[in-house]
Amino acid sequence: MTKLQVDLAPIPSHVLEHSAEAQREKNRAKREQYNKGKVSEVKLTVNEQSNDVESLKKEINNLTEENKNLKTEKRDLKNEMRLMEAEIRSLNKKIIDGDIGSEDVDIKCDKNNAYSNNVRQTVIQLMSNVGVSAENCSKVIKIVSEGVCNKKIHQKLPCGQTCLNIALEGQVISDIHTAESVLSSDAVAVHSDGTSRDPKKVVNHQITTDKGHTFFLGFTIVATEDANTVFDVTINILRRIVTTYCDFKEKDQNEIFVQFLKKIRATMTDRAAVMKCFSKKFEEFLSSEIGEDVQLKLLNCNAHFLLGMSGACDKAFKKVEADIKHDTNEAIGRDKDKQFSRFSGEGETCTSRVIRVACDILGPPGDQKSGLSFAKKASCLASREIGLTVSLKPPQQ
Repeated sequence: MTKLQVDLAPIPSHVLEHSAEAQREKNRAKREQYNKGKVSEVKLTVNEQSNDVESLKKEINNLTEENKNLKTEKRDLKNEMRLMEAEIRSLNKKIIDGDIGSEDVDIKCDKNNAYSNNVRQTVIQLMSNVGVSAENCSKVIKIVSEGVCNKKIHQKLPCGQTCLNIALEGQVISDIHTAESVLSSDAVAVHSDGTSRDPKKVVNHQITTDKGHTFFLGFTIVATEDANTVFDVTINILRRIVTTYCDFKEKDQNEIFVQFLKKIRATMTDRAAVMKCFSKKFEEFLSSEIGEDVQLKLLNCNAHFLLGMSGACDKAFKKVEADIKHDTNEAIGRDKDKQFSRFSGEGETCTSRVIRVACDILGPPGDQKSGLSFAKKASCLASREIGLTVSLKPPQQ
């Protein structure tokens, strides 16, 4: 075989130089591109590290602040612990000395040197629930505190006028509570009654909700107990309650007053003609204020009917007993016994006296002395369940 020989022509130098220059430019571009990528990576890393540094700085600041707060709390706890240790030492000393219960009572608040809420609430309860007069409230508080609780009160207790002012605060609280209860109910009943105290005529009002809660709205002295007067007093009381509630809650009085009136579904009064006229006027007022026809349930209190019946029966008993005494020429009951002669009189009939004495003996107050109330209940229970009659008289010995 013969070798193939190829004769290559020599490459010119300028061509080689141009090719080498092109290759160098290409390499330079690659290096620049590579360096730019590296620079971008370094910048990204630097930014991330800067963010980490800022985050660490914030965490350090938070930890520094938390450490400062913990030091403050630690200092406060140490002070509190010292105070508690001092109080423990004082109580231990009182236990050893035997006067742990004898201590002074602080009845004033730090703010405005006013009486504490406990004192104000006690005054309100004494005046509203127990009937203690404003002049005697402080005396009662002091006596109970020293006699029952063994705590002395050296500070000045509220005077009579201050107790009256506190009672007015209680009236405001009561009005707000009454309004909230009425507005949260589906239906309420307004009932009133009049009476005479000394020569004055007094009207009282109450509201009973559908949940069975009754709220007393206070006494009002009136000149005459006619329908117009009772109507005006009732409307003024309802407006006072709504006004107090709206001032406290910052609500529109007209809107709340209409909502309040919509809850009233019934009235309860005595059977007098004056109260019938009042109920009619009140029904017309509700219709005009609400803007729709209102039909109230007009309820009557049976107590007045029963009192009237009792009076009529008493008159009849007096006549019957007088006729018996005239026909037999002999008194009835204890009146014919000489040892009761000084108790006899025309004020009470024998029948009424027997009924009253039976109620006194069998009622809860009398049961504490006689013990017959339990026997009466046992008798009623036995009669109902097994048809037996149990005598309340003790067995004969």
